[in-house]
Amino acid sequence: MKIAWAQSNADPIAAGPESDLNLNPTRIPDVVVVEPKLIGDDRGFFMECWHAERFRRAGIDATFVQDNHSRSTHGVLRGLH
Repeated sequence: MKIAWAQSNADPIAAGPESDLNLNPTRIPDVVVVEPKLIGDDRGFFMECWHAERFRRAGIDATFVQDNHSRSTHGVLRGLH
């Protein structure tokens, strides 16, 4: 999944190698493609599409708290919390 955010002062290197985000610049000024880290196994996957603190550290400071996305294969029940 790729999420494009129109407002960013992030340098693609700013997120750093330890980051859960890949920031890829586009040809459009101030627009980057944000690729969150995908955690998956044979049951499906999970990713944080948005995490305010991680995005802020990457130079994207917007008011939005957190958004997660997951997909499970047939018969898998994930923990509800």
